[in-house]
Amino acid sequence: MIHFEIPKNQSSIIKVIGVGGGGGNAVNYMHNLDIEGVDFIVCNTDSQALALSPVANKIQLGPHLTQGLGAGANPEVGKQAGEESVEDITKILKVNTRMAFITAGMGGGTGTGGAPVVAKVCRDLGILTVGIVTTPFTYEGRKRMKQAQEGIDSMRDHVDTILIISNDKLRQQFGNLPFTQAFAKADDILATATKCITDVINTTGQINVDFADVCTVMKNGGVAILGSSAVSGEDRALHAVEQALNSPLLNDNDIRGAKWLLLNITSAAGEFEHTMDEAEAIQAYVQQQAGDNCDVILGMGHDPNLGDKISVTVIATGFNHKEVALEIPAMKSNEPEKIIVQLSNNNVAPQAPVEATAPKVPSRAEALAPTLVEMQAETPKPAFPVQPQAAQQPERFTLELKEDTTPQQMVPAPQPVADDSTLQLVIKNEPVAQEPIKIGGHVLTEFELEEKKRFEDQKRALEERADRLRRMSFNIKGNESNDDMENVPAYVRRNMNVDNTVASADKHYSGYSVGVNKDQQGTQGSIQTINTFLDGKKPD
Repeated sequence: MIHFEIPKNQSSIIKVIGVGGGGGNAVNYMHNLDIEGVDFIVCNTDSQALALSPVANKIQLGPHLTQGLGAGANPEVGKQAGEESVEDITKILKVNTRMAFITAGMGGGTGTGGAPVVAKVCRDLGILTVGIVTTPFTYEGRKRMKQAQEGIDSMRDHVDTILIISNDKLRQQFGNLPFTQAFAKADDILATATKCITDVINTTGQINVDFADVCTVMKNGGVAILGSSAVSGEDRALHAVEQALNSPLLNDNDIRGAKWLLLNITSAAGEFEHTMDEAEAIQAYVQQQAGDNCDVILGMGHDPNLGDKISVTVIATGFNHKEVALEIPAMKSNEPEKIIVQLSNNNVAPQAPVEATAPKVPSRAEALAPTLVEMQAETPKPAFPVQPQAAQQPERFTLELKEDTTPQQMVPAPQPVADDSTLQLVIKNEPVAQEPIKIGGHVLTEFELEEKKRFEDQKRALEERADRLRRMSFNIKGNESNDDMENVPAYVRRNMNVDNTVASADKHYSGYSVGVNKDQQGTQGSIQTINTFLDGKKPD
């Protein structure tokens, strides 16, 4: 038998490993892009997801523990499944691997628990390990966000550099997309982050950035910030570097305090090649944003596919105090304090500005009965339009003794107004309707409100239909007596006419009979008027 063994030089030194459902989908997306110089591997506890993946290299995590049924959104099960398959992971990574990208979606089971195990295997083999993870959407709940935070903290302990992509920023940038397109955008961003680094390594430029330069920047780099942009037109260099540093793809884009910074500039050769002034402007802008203590590694190259665009890629690492903290939604139970204004002639002026700020924070609690006290305080508000200076200048309090005559004329004014204050309660309810409706800390949009209203209408219609059917259904245990059901025939209870029916006792036999007579003349047929069969007699 002939055995074939693939030479080591046929395997790429860069491996992209997708762990779990989110990481596997990202690797499948990258595989379809035909990125050169990269080997792809998918790891999952779900055997069905592995079977659907077009990637050739597959590792089933925890086949004995999970039986190929997944981790059930439990990070501990994902961790144990990864530890069970450590030998399989080591076997595929120890062959000609110098750099590994580990992609995973944080917050679930396999990716959150299994990705740190795969990262630890890579670090133990001396492989430059880069983690690229996504954080869940805020509406997915506090538990999932907390699990994602714990997974990221565990990943930081086992990778050289970690890139964090926020799904909430995807929503801010691309709007209210359908779920399929939203996850496709997330996969595209994971692929973009990976491709930016692999292109820097695999592309040979005029000022080349090789694998050793990437190791210098990303080895023990901690939290990394990556940005890439391609821009054409006037001032393309400055706009490209600004968009690269302000890219909303990552969880954070502030590069100040970075120790290492890799800057790669690419353009087409010939007419649209970048100039020395453009390169100087890009490097000066990056250096200004990062600080004077940052060491910049510059690379320049050509890509004929860019046309008249200039591409800028920035990778910043080595932050001393760059913490990874997700915004875990908290339940807001504190209500704003209610301001009650006492009606008195001496204190109305200083309390008037406080009363004006109350309507700016409308809430449902203010629409209740206690707000009637505030409505009474608003009635004397136009009665003292000229006294705001009295609150600012306490020296003029003596003038109030001289103005005692004027308020005496205004005293009867609040009496009829007090009766009208109850009518103004309807006006107080208007800002309550404008308060945005929140579900789980998420403010519902107009489209979501319409969908919610449509769902409630459909639910109400179904309940009404079920109630009608319930009333129409036959209830044998109802008011109708069982005796009537047993003793009264059905045609009587249903008022049916049966007078024309034929009774079973009636006889309708014919009085004639047909026979055969035999005489001397032969056999002849005959009809007789007496039917002997009717009387039980036998024929002759």
